[in-house]
Amino acid sequence: MTPTVTLRKAGWTAVFPHPETGNRRQVVVESEEAGWILIQQEAQAAAKRQDEEQRSEVKQGPAGPTGGFTIQDACELSWKRRYKGTASADNHVIVSHYKRMQRYFGRRTQLAAVTSIWFNEWREDLIDEGLKNTTINRITATMRALRQDALLFNAVTDLPMWPKSLRVTKIKPRFLSKEEEQRMVAYWQAQGELEMVDIFTVRISTGCRWPETALLTPRDIDQENNNATFWKTKNGEFRTVPMPKKAREVLIRRAAAVGMDEPLFSYSYEQYRKRFAKCVEDLRLPGRVKPHCTRHTMAARAVSGNVSTQQLRHWGGWKSTAALESYAHMDTQGLKHMQKVLEGFD
Repeated sequence: MTPTVTLRKAGWTAVFPHPETGNRRQVVVESEEAGWILIQQEAQAAAKRQDEEQRSEVKQGPAGPTGGFTIQDACELSWKRRYKGTASADNHVIVSHYKRMQRYFGRRTQLAAVTSIWFNEWREDLIDEGLKNTTINRITATMRALRQDALLFNAVTDLPMWPKSLRVTKIKPRFLSKEEEQRMVAYWQAQGELEMVDIFTVRISTGCRWPETALLTPRDIDQENNNATFWKTKNGEFRTVPMPKKAREVLIRRAAAVGMDEPLFSYSYEQYRKRFAKCVEDLRLPGRVKPHCTRHTMAARAVSGNVSTQQLRHWGGWKSTAALESYAHMDTQGLKHMQKVLEGFD
């Protein structure tokens, strides 16, 4: 934009770009000469400020946005940044959490208006509904994600702090014994639920998560090298693992029956979960047996067979080996080696 000083109805008018922001400025002045002097002064002042910043190494950051960022805006931002396009069986749960928040606080309420007192009152209402602490923590964690994303992506400059999560009793992972595995397979075979048998076999053999299972296609199965590749994973990194014998038989058989880009399995997560729960109930399996137990079982079997946690981390797609500490007590082979070392000093 070229600076100009012209005579208009309002008088002599200087039109020029702001030296720092580049935005158009329009200022009425006393005369044409005064207009050019103003333009020159603005440029000199900007150059002086820039020089001072360079000398002092102190710079002025851009002005932060203020107000107007509603809970609905926060939900849309967080969904876009965290969940959109990801392969998660919990995405529909996240949406239900959003709706719950918006009903309670109001979708047009500013996120900054949710104080710690109001947040805690919401939790107390959830407790009154009869929800468990673990469920409440999952719901409120979704709201905490709104706060984190709003600050991270500069949608707001400041937000109130909210109370920590409620205390919960950690439940140890439940592992399936070989006998329980066989009973569950026999149950579904008797029911004619052969796809349940196939899904269960693949999951307990590979330890893959549900979305990874549901998204498998024949194109992901390398029959020549006996590998399977999971492209959309929880940690965002694809991984390729060798197929154990039982899983290989299932995947190759199902791959031959569908197109190259068609899913190998037709069940939704809800269909799988309900059939799994019915099996557990009818067989009266003790403890907290959930679909994710297949992953725990695979990890426990690997560790008991002296597989290193680093190898297991890559195989199962865990972000770190810290998540595998709960399986450490299963490493009896490694402990036997330690026993021999210590016995050498007896």
